[in-house]
Amino acid sequence: MHKHVRFRRTVTPVRLFIALILMTVAGPLSNDNAQTGPALHQTGLGPAGDGAAITLADLLNPNPCTNSLTPTSASYGSAGGAGAIRVTTGSSCTWTAISDAAWITITEGSSGMGTEDLDYFVAANTTTNARTGTLTIGGNLFPITESPNATQLPIP
Repeated sequence: MHKHVRFRRTVTPVRLFIALILMTVAGPLSNDNAQTGPALHQTGLGPAGDGAAITLADLLNPNPCTNSLTPTSASYGSAGGAGAIRVTTGSSCTWTAISDAAWITITEGSSGMGTEDLDYFVAANTTTNARTGTLTIGGNLFPITESPNATQLPIP
């Protein structure tokens, strides 16, 4: 006597997307890139409709657009200076960056797709107060602190 066990499977948007792709793609799965695994190659299928390959990892990852920042924060002396942040994310994921402080300027890479670098500049602090500003990059916070200008401090 065999008991039939029925497993209930939840249909998620990712599983639905996989099913639709597999039902509509004409052409073989290829394994031409060992680092990304099998990819579906079909004109117009890319995440942006650009014909880019969709990897099996992209299809199976329930949240492919999470990202991380390297480094995760920065500190500057009162003279300020330039800095760079590596935004690491999925190849088809877009992100934008904004500054909440006028003294922090994004000089290159205020938006991007996939893993890219963002360059910024911290202006000199001419005040007697330390200050903190934040870059928001793809939903991640990147705090920047800057020391006060010591030459402006009153002599006791």
